[in-house]
Amino acid sequence: MTIQDKFVIYAHRSFGPPAVILPALGAGLGMINPPSKYPKEWKDGGGAFGRNYGYRLADRSSRNTAQFLTGALLREDPRYLRSTSTNPLARTVHALAFTIFDKTDSGRTTFAASNFAAAAAGGLLGMGILPHGYNDITHAEQHMASEFLQIGIGNVLTEFEPQWGPWAKKLRIPKLLPGWRVPEHQHHP
Repeated sequence: MTIQDKFVIYAHRSFGPPAVILPALGAGLGMINPPSKYPKEWKDGGGAFGRNYGYRLADRSSRNTAQFLTGALLREDPRYLRSTSTNPLARTVHALAFTIFDKTDSGRTTFAASNFAAAAAGGLLGMGILPHGYNDITHAEQHMASEFLQIGIGNVLTEFEPQWGPWAKKLRIPKLLPGWRVPEHQHHP
């Protein structure tokens, strides 16, 4: 892949419909059951929603940017490569392993430094944004673990998309969220 191809994927992930909609859903869900020690300005009203939404947008942007820059620098391919197995357990293990290992532009397996950089960027971001008591290193480490888990879950969802994708089409989700997909990895013989 060229750097331009990688940038197109980065822009799609960072500015496409999911990049705007998913943080709004996350902010709304977070306000339904906020941490008990959050200050009022982070729990109640439109201002609180704005703070939570802004944090989630910044989180997503920092993750995507760190992943793009690290991947471009180390020549990692940002696309997910589905398993060729039909065994669900093997496919799940493949998806989770793809969180730690990745493919290079030449197709070689490598350490997925871009995923770790993304998790670190998303985790550390909260230290500068979240309210007092939630902006410390302990919470940053928890956020990093959560960010990394999200990458793994995303890989599992992508791995099994051929099975759940038709249901999404029946529910007309592609019409509600156009441009969701990222180009797939092509298997080379």
